[in-house]
Amino acid sequence: SCVKYTEDGMYCMSGANEIKLWNPDRGLLIKTYKVPHGSVLDLAIARDSTTFLSCGTDRAALIWDVSTGKCLRRLEGHGGRINCVALGGSQQAVALTGSYDCTVRLFDLRSRNLIQVLGDSEDSVTSVLLASDKGQNPSKKSIR
Repeated sequence: SCVKYTEDGMYCMSGANEIKLWNPDRGLLIKTYKVPHGSVLDLAIARDSTTFLSCGTDRAALIWDVSTGKCLRRLEGHGGRINCVALGGSQQAVALTGSYDCTVRLFDLRSRNLIQVLGDSEDSVTSVLLASDKGQNPSKKSIR
């Protein structure tokens, strides 16, 4: 399970058997997203808070529309469960997925293409991070 905050800190999302969007200041549950992952292992929220990325035990990462709750894209290709995800690049157009299969996959969300597979890890990949083009460290916004 995981908890991630929006960049402005006004909202957060929690993931376990489903994903929930919260207003943490008011303790208010705003929306619940039903997921096919089984168990949600990680989340990444786009800088503009309109989309988010989730991953779980089903070997796929999903891009979601925050307001409609619809899954927009399914990113596949790993040989094991996906442990971690990140969004970044210009206009949040790059997604990273790190997996139990010891690889990291980079996806271009505009073209829907796989950009690269990094296979140098000798063990399961449990954390990925894309440098923010604003010069901030996105890991400061996450809680595991």
